[in-house]
Amino acid sequence: MKTVAIIFGRKNSKGLKNKNIKNINGKPAFSHVIDEVRKVKKINHIFVSTDSEYIISKAKKKGCKVIIRPEYLCSDKSLLSDAIYHAIKICDQQEKNIDNFLILLANSICFNFENINKAIKLIRGRNVDTVTTISKFNMFSPVRAMVIKKKRLQNFIPNGVLKRYVNLSGDRDKSTDTFFINHSFTLSKRKVFDNPKKNPMPFQWMGKNKSFIEQKFCIGDIDFEWQIPVVKWWLKNKKKFKL
Repeated sequence: MKTVAIIFGRKNSKGLKNKNIKNINGKPAFSHVIDEVRKVKKINHIFVSTDSEYIISKAKKKGCKVIIRPEYLCSDKSLLSDAIYHAIKICDQQEKNIDNFLILLANSICFNFENINKAIKLIRGRNVDTVTTISKFNMFSPVRAMVIKKKRLQNFIPNGVLKRYVNLSGDRDKSTDTFFINHSFTLSKRKVFDNPKKNPMPFQWMGKNKSFIEQKFCIGDIDFEWQIPVVKWWLKNKKKFKL
């Protein structure tokens, strides 16, 4: 089974400036991702999709193959999904008979390579298109979500709809548990990308049948300055966390 990893990280960033190359515990963020993926013996190749000359140089020194991300996929309005489809096409041109793609973000470094090994085992299932990482965030449940209309707060999901499915409670631990894809990594079978428009929104590049690995602690991808001290702490203490 041939598995190829692709790490995505463009030069400019809208939220936190230069987030993909932020120095975290002595090396840039994307280097943490590359180094962790390199520990997985069943990854055949690592590609890096970027427009950053700095990332290109460092990635090549670490033995990665580089996909030059075109300008139209590097703006603030560009979608990750489009960058993924572009990278898949390039990988298919350079490597034959790829079975799985491991998708990672250059600024999402709170994961252990052991979980990728688990994902590779899970992806072998007949009815599994994708294995992705999730975390429980009951505080962000749609039950608690609000929108602003005419300067007043209203439920994001109308009461009539909510009553059919979940226990309506403002207490985050009394309603149905809510899990979010945290983008530590996603492992998908190659066939998922053949006709992604047939797959459910919003993550059409993940296919229909999604298995998962739950991470008890996850900071997600780094988009704010306040996250960096937490990530540094996690890197120093990650061996204490059960996988």
